[in-house]
Parts: sequence; structure tokens; C-alpha cells
Amino acid sequence: MVQVQHRIAAESTAALVVLALIILAFTSFPSFALLAPAYACEVLYSPPLERLEGADAVFAGTVTEIQGFAIEGSPNQHIVFFKVNRYWKSPDGKDYEKLVVLQPIGEGSCGYAFEENKRYLVYASHRPLYDNALFTGLGLAQTMEDAQEDLSLLGEGSVPTRQLSVEEQIDGISFQLMPSGRTEDAIGRLLLIIGAGGAIAGAAAFFTLMKLRKERTKE
Repeated sequence: MVQVQHRIAAESTAALVVLALIILAFTSFPSFALLAPAYACEVLYSPPLERLEGADAVFAGTVTEIQGFAIEGSPNQHIVFFKVNRYWKSPDGKDYEKLVVLQPIGEGSCGYAFEENKRYLVYASHRPLYDNALFTGLGLAQTMEDAQEDLSLLGEGSVPTRQLSVEEQIDGISFQLMPSGRTEDAIGRLLLIIGAGGAIAGAAAFFTLMKLRKERTKE
């Protein structure tokens, strides 16, 4: 009887050890997260006038360029460059002819699949912790062909009048990453991950917003 009790106790202890090792493995190695199920993005669509009310910028424009990058401590991002044709609400009252908008990318991130040289109606907003950056995503952007209902409710809008280069806009973007509330500039924290249509092979290269501005200036 005593031997049976000892055997049961030993088996229970072994089972607990195995369970503890499994838990430790899952919490210690991020690669196990790849095995977790991916949750689809859920988008709550609101009427156009409500989106207009809640947005910091509403505009129609053509995508001229898309760059991919990552910000340390944040989801991967696309930075989308627009040539604006019309505004219904301009960011901070500044109706720039060229506008830079960011959006998260990746599965479950609710990012919109913009394409270069296509025209879109876009609702964009500022977010906490990101200074002077506009964000958009699913439910907040659509092609002009699909935006007819919105356009009929929004009215004529206005043509942009202000000149401000995208380089100047990029220079004005900074990211507050620390929970203490300290704002840190994005310089040195950007990691280029994809081009305008494909992934980068080999080691990833670090880029900063300043470097991106300099590269664009050389063009």
C-alpha cells in the first residue's frame, strides 16, 4: 500500500514537472507564439458623417509611394504618400497638396491594402503617443469607385492650397514609446522591412526617418 502511494506521488510530481516545463517553454520562446491562432480583424463600419466627425483628416488622393518599416515597440507599419485632390477636413487646418499617412500592416492589424497610382477616399486620425502622425486602416479607406455613397453625403469638398514637402512632414513625426510619458524621436528606431511590393532577403537594415528624408531629397 505504501509503495502504491509512493508511486502515485512520484507520477504526480513528474506530471507537474512536465507541465511546468511546457509552460516555461511557451513563455520563454516567442517562436511558440507562431502556433497560436490568428484572430481576424473586426471592423465596425460607421456612417460617413460619423467618420467625418471623428477623423482629423478626410481627403481624396492618389497613392504615389508606399514604404514599409517597423517601429520598436509597435506593430509593423506602412507609410503611404498621397497626392491630395480634395479635402473635406484637413489635418490641423493645413490643406497640404501632399500628405503622409501611416497604417499598421500584418495579419489582424486592420491595415488597408493601398496600391500605388490608385485614388482613394481616406479618413485619417491622430493617435496617442504618436506626434503629428496620421493613421488610417480598414473601414476608413476605400477606392473612389467604392466611395460614391460617402462622396454624395460629403459634398464638394475643397482643393488643397498649401505646399509642404513630404520630407518636412516626415521630419515632424515623432513617436512616444516609453510608458513614463517621455517622448522619444523615431530617429534610430525604424527598421525597413519591405519595399513597395516584396520582402527584403537576408539581414534587415536599420533606417531612420531622417535617412528616409535624405534619400528622398537625393531623388
